[in-house]
Amino acid sequence: MTSLVDVSRLGHCILDQVEQAVLGKRDALELVLLALLADGHVLIEDYPGLAKTLIARSFARVTTLVFKRIQFTPDLMPADVTGSSIFEVLADLARGTLRTKLPALREALTGRVQSQHIVLINQILAHADFLEQAIAQVQTEIERCQPAYEDALALLQTIPGVRGVAAAAILAEIGPDMSRFPSAGHLASWAGLCPTNKQSAGKRMKGPVNRGNVWLRAIMGEVAWASIQTKASYFHAQFSRIARRRGREKAAVAVAHSLLIVMYHMLKTGKPYVELGVDYFVQLDAARVERHHVRRLEQLGYTVTLTPLTA
Repeated sequence: MTSLVDVSRLGHCILDQVEQAVLGKRDALELVLLALLADGHVLIEDYPGLAKTLIARSFARVTTLVFKRIQFTPDLMPADVTGSSIFEVLADLARGTLRTKLPALREALTGRVQSQHIVLINQILAHADFLEQAIAQVQTEIERCQPAYEDALALLQTIPGVRGVAAAAILAEIGPDMSRFPSAGHLASWAGLCPTNKQSAGKRMKGPVNRGNVWLRAIMGEVAWASIQTKASYFHAQFSRIARRRGREKAAVAVAHSLLIVMYHMLKTGKPYVELGVDYFVQLDAARVERHHVRRLEQLGYTVTLTPLTA
């Protein structure tokens, strides 16, 4: 008989594998796993492009279950997918004067989905299955190639917010050899994570980030948001510091830039990531922080005397 300890260990193993593809959603993943173990249903609601489909696909891959996806439209009814008609049952639920209009009610419930639409839906589902198989084959090939870069992958995963999939994607773009880039700044420019050099009449003006490597910049953006979620990290402090002045989007780009600089030096030296701490900026400019708060208290009518704590 399987013990609770074994079940807990297996659950954590599943979550860890799924989290390699889905970053920063541990609480949601735990709820999905509980529903899966309870043979229940889950409704995942979020903005477009925030890994709703990726969560279902990752759980199916890790647990060897079948994954299928249907893109619903206002014209598509559940009965068109399941193959069973529930229009008659729904019409019979009518009460009062609405029962005198059952034919019109059935017609309204049926909608505009016809037999040719069902054919197209089946073709779309078959194509989705083909794409899933193709993705699985590519993933298998990627996993076959990874052992040759095991050290570099392990090194990158010491950074907060970087997991297996992200580390593999980053390494596929920049490679493990940093000698091809003269400096960390060159790598950041090549990735498109630094401002363009826009000058006119001897003046340097503001400009957008250059295009660079769009694939690397995309994965670095995801890693940046995942790193920001680690509350006790340098990157969370950096994001909070910049977001107050320049907004969340520019702050996230700045964090992505810092992450890439860190990765450059890690791969070049072979040393793992060292956490500076969430209070790094406070300790870096402690005197300025002291003056600011003393001045604010004096403006409120207080006399302030600072006494350092004894060690």
